[in-house]
Amino acid sequence: LRGVALPFTFFRRISPDASNIFSMNIAENIPLFSLTGYEAIYRVTVIITALAALALFALNRKDLRPAHIALFLGFSYLAFSAERNVLLYIIIIIPIIGYHATRCGIIDACRAMQRTLQRPLKYALYAGALLMLLSATVQHAWVVAIYPAHRMLSPFRFPEKITEYLKRNPIEGRMFNDIRYGGYLLWNFYPSKQVFVDGRLILRSEHFFAEYLRLCDTPELFPQVVRQFNITHAILPSAIFTLYHKLIRWLYESNQWRLEYTDGESMLFVRSDSAKKPSVDLSDQTVVDAVLDSIRVQWQNAPYVRREAMGYFSEMLGYLGLVNSAEMVKIRMHQTSEE
Repeated sequence: LRGVALPFTFFRRISPDASNIFSMNIAENIPLFSLTGYEAIYRVTVIITALAALALFALNRKDLRPAHIALFLGFSYLAFSAERNVLLYIIIIIPIIGYHATRCGIIDACRAMQRTLQRPLKYALYAGALLMLLSATVQHAWVVAIYPAHRMLSPFRFPEKITEYLKRNPIEGRMFNDIRYGGYLLWNFYPSKQVFVDGRLILRSEHFFAEYLRLCDTPELFPQVVRQFNITHAILPSAIFTLYHKLIRWLYESNQWRLEYTDGESMLFVRSDSAKKPSVDLSDQTVVDAVLDSIRVQWQNAPYVRREAMGYFSEMLGYLGLVNSAEMVKIRMHQTSEE
């Protein structure tokens, strides 16, 4: 019975409610009408196809199928509830639109058009389809060209260097980590080490997730978590995602923690009483140069990604209040661009 009820329990957690912490703080669960920027294209797609389906239902009302209505309403609600469901909606709605376009005579009407209209419309359709295909192909080719070949992981998304460092320099005790890092860290360290959290947030309670977000926004609460779970090290991203910036700054400025390693895109902090190495001083020009050298080596065959990495490093230094170090990285970044 619990197994039967479990999917419905999870279903409630993606309701498009402004007070739903899972919907508003997990990217793929954001409701359709809350999407912004480039992702707003999902909203436009759903609206256009839904209007097309409703118009065809009206034209073909004498031959409506209850199953089609149920599928349309059910998957429309799912698409409205969370971005991740839009693809499922499209897979369902396109065959329904095609079926009703055929049944209500639209296809026959198009065939019966005067020949003078058929040819331009046909060519316009071909041109539109070709343009969409070319656009997707060019975009994909651009991404393939600027990112390094033979890589299985997207840059800046996983703590690759920190993982390698920890394998060479193990740290006793439990870790605190970024949500997105959880799965990668489990893959590399389980079962000898467990993570604090990973991407399976739907399995967590609302209270746990709320407290986690509160902790990132109010890092003064971190010592309580350290004592409760015996946290000895923390692995956090300093590139792309801003959720952890406050906590990173607090840890960097705290006497109870040391920055033991950074590659410019992620940071490893170790509790002072567990640390075996001195803290990394990012105000030291020699240290900053060493990080820049590691960035150049890592992305030597990907100039675009190298500039991105240096940009993220500079932004983080600026957020830490290390203005001189941040400016130095910017100068090196411009020099690299000119080269």
